[in-house]
Amino acid sequence: MAWREKATEDTKSAQAILETSMRNQWAFSAEYKTVQKRMFEIQQGLRPGSDLVILDDEFSPASSQIWEFAMIEKVSGKVLVNTSIEHEKGIDHGAENPFLRHLSYRNAANVFSASRLPMIPRLNADQVASQLRAVGITPNTIILV
Repeated sequence: MAWREKATEDTKSAQAILETSMRNQWAFSAEYKTVQKRMFEIQQGLRPGSDLVILDDEFSPASSQIWEFAMIEKVSGKVLVNTSIEHEKGIDHGAENPFLRHLSYRNAANVFSASRLPMIPRLNADQVASQLRAVGITPNTIILV
């Protein structure tokens, strides 16, 4: 019998939450509206797809050094850039926190594994900048993270 009372309480609670949610008028932020407008403009052919991209990156949790990143057009899904990063001074795992340093080593082993190296190019900062310009990334590009 107690479980039935509990179920009734849970149902009433859920119903109250639903009713409150239905009374609220949901509003989107200005940033969201900007992204929606940009998507529409790209879909209409008024802007290139590279004006709205998704950034996917891998980095050291210890040093925040970026190791790999990709930029993908939001509207088409086209991959514009997908590369690991060649660092002049090598990979930085520097951290005071031993746990973060250990985590950094583990993540690096995945990012720079021998099985992935043939599939993903490895570029230095200048090459990355050149590639970003070549695919149409500009100061006007909106980058979603």
